[in-house]
Amino acid sequence: EPDSKTVQIVNAFDDSIFMICKSQEIEIKVLDEDVKNLLEFNGTKYRGNLLVRIQEDNRLSVINDVSLNHYLYSVVGSEVSPSWHMEALKAQAVASRNYTIISLGNHTKEGYNLCSSTHCQAYKGYSKEHERTNKAVDETENKLLYYEDELASTYYHSSSGGHTENSENIWSSSVPYLRGVEDPFS
Repeated sequence: EPDSKTVQIVNAFDDSIFMICKSQEIEIKVLDEDVKNLLEFNGTKYRGNLLVRIQEDNRLSVINDVSLNHYLYSVVGSEVSPSWHMEALKAQAVASRNYTIISLGNHTKEGYNLCSSTHCQAYKGYSKEHERTNKAVDETENKLLYYEDELASTYYHSSSGGHTENSENIWSSSVPYLRGVEDPFS
């Protein structure tokens, strides 16, 4: 029986599936990567594996362990419309890849690399993937943006209000390639 040192995981029929001790982490792996066999948590399907970990405050964390491209499939599909021009989707894929790599480790203290909210980038699992956004990710695989031999910070937004801002007006430092410009399309 579960006690203060263990957590029991049950299915929808209240059948015990497994138990984990607070010091443990359980990895649920997919043996067949076919999209028909994706893992599901709280009604959302995910590529890759799921890690179930007990946090210090006794909350369970479910962490999706997924490849960079599979992560980007969901991010690009979550951040932009798949109906956009293919070159715009590719630009978003590259910007998202840069942002991902620079942001890795944002949540190390919590036991994972990136969160699924807009704090890191919107990540909503398999449901936000689309054939066109996946193609943009695949066609830009390993493509990154650099400024003077360093990985460029590629911030993006849904609406600029008609003008972007210089980096030092948002954050404390001036970044030469993050200059405010008019945005007549916003």
